[in-house]
Amino acid sequence: MELIRANGRKLQDIRAIDISMNPIKYADGSATFKIGNTSVVAYVQGPHEILSKKGKYTDKGILNVKFFMTNFSTPQHKTNVKKNIRMTEFGNLLKSVFEGVILLKNYQNSQIDLHICVLENDGGYKSAAFNAATLALVDAGISLSQYVVSMNSGFLESFTPAIDLQQTEEKKHNCDFLISYLPKTKKIAFIELDSKKLSIKEVNSLVELAIEGCMHINEIIDQYIRENIENNLHYFAYE
Repeated sequence: MELIRANGRKLQDIRAIDISMNPIKYADGSATFKIGNTSVVAYVQGPHEILSKKGKYTDKGILNVKFFMTNFSTPQHKTNVKKNIRMTEFGNLLKSVFEGVILLKNYQNSQIDLHICVLENDGGYKSAAFNAATLALVDAGISLSQYVVSMNSGFLESFTPAIDLQQTEEKKHNCDFLISYLPKTKKIAFIELDSKKLSIKEVNSLVELAIEGCMHINEIIDQYIRENIENNLHYFAYE
């Protein structure tokens, strides 16, 4: 008999996903990605002229990434130095991953600013940040070699692997695994494991589960983007 989690989901069930593109009208591109009660918004400004004099003339574009979490997105409403350092580090990680898929050579002497904000966190905010960023870049018309999609997994009772952990599951079982995946080339862009010592077999089970989740997210994102393009074409056709 398959284990049912405390929230009523099966081990391989992903929470309800809600996507919205262009929620921020003043930005060049924006998107929200919601999974369960976790909500992340991302927006893009650019490409525009490089603001720094030092990098004024470049043979490829410059990507700037800022990641932050609202004080009310977590139970701890205090701002502290460690939290700011973690946000900066994760922002640098996002920058590194997306520099690998944005065709920056198409944006000579230009700058792209990507802002990502966690509005509410009930687990899986990092994977939601990757997904929201991909959607915002697409909405801004930024050239990508492929999507970056992400999903987390972890262990529940008796080292039972499960996908899309909520915050209570992450804290209770002290195991969280994150993968950012490139579905077109079937390569892992980033991997993070926050847990005690695990065997190779246990890690592999988390990898397989997270990649399955990434492919599911990719299907949802791809379908949404295609439908959004079709709707926009119909709109302009009747203008």
